[in-house]
Amino acid sequence: MLVGVVLLAACSSGGSGTGNTSTVASSIVESSTTAATREIPPVVNRYIEALDSGDIAAANAMRCEKGRVPDSVIDRFRTEVDLVRTAAGGHLVIGTLKLIDPVTLGSLYGSRPDAQVAFSLLDPAGESSLVAVAVITEGGQQRLCGNMQEGSPGVQAAIAASTIVWNEGTVGSLATALPTELLPGSTQVDDAAVGDVSQIPGALDSWSRAWSTADAGGLRVTLFRMGSSDAALTLAKQILQTPGLDTAEQITNLPKGYQGVSVVTSAWTWVQPASLGLRTDRAAGVVGDVAVVVELTGEQAGSDHSTLAQVVQAIELS
Repeated sequence: MLVGVVLLAACSSGGSGTGNTSTVASSIVESSTTAATREIPPVVNRYIEALDSGDIAAANAMRCEKGRVPDSVIDRFRTEVDLVRTAAGGHLVIGTLKLIDPVTLGSLYGSRPDAQVAFSLLDPAGESSLVAVAVITEGGQQRLCGNMQEGSPGVQAAIAASTIVWNEGTVGSLATALPTELLPGSTQVDDAAVGDVSQIPGALDSWSRAWSTADAGGLRVTLFRMGSSDAALTLAKQILQTPGLDTAEQITNLPKGYQGVSVVTSAWTWVQPASLGLRTDRAAGVVGDVAVVVELTGEQAGSDHSTLAQVVQAIELS
């Protein structure tokens, strides 16, 4: 499935890998006797059991109002739950289940939840990485209200400290700046101006081109003309930080001084661990006053991100 850059989110801050990745140890830490003596909220088990049985309506009712899946995308949500279940070996079965204390995850409302619970799923390799969920009381019922991937705060800190290298150059019309092919065997499916850049601070113009790829994934490259090279560098870094707590890995050693992140594709299910299933790889770089954003969908957890590096290497702006 092809996804584009989340433009509005780009304006906000927000397992182990191989090859050119660097990972940061988990920030999910179980503490002291407090966590051991408190009861784990039953809603966590019930939510996962409902998703495993295919009762999407029941699971959705266990999410807080702010985190509830709209009817318009409930079929897509169901499909992505199915993908996570398949990646886990056919069933969603909890491995590790524990309270996290002190709480480090805020609810979607920005408040401190009643509890933070971390769990793993049993998978064909044994046990997945951890996912943490926030549990609140709403309408007199326990409900889940936000999640966090194991290690994502540390990865985001590493991204914030990273440097995107400025590439000298003058880019002409954004509509014709990109090559028509970046991956052999891909098929172009979109080529158009981004209609409204008013929500991107400093953006003067934008163009996006997308391809479907041979492995049923998708590739999208979006260009943002900024008012200066400094503004382009700032935007590129913001876009890398957009995924926030859904970030799984930092991708380093990309060509041309680009930096990248690997993001859990179905994080909105609140049951996909970073070590299982599909990822979206994202890279950002700068040429002159243009920020370049690459999104590659359909990547599997544990990939070496070599396809992302291949695309970045192939990008020559005219």
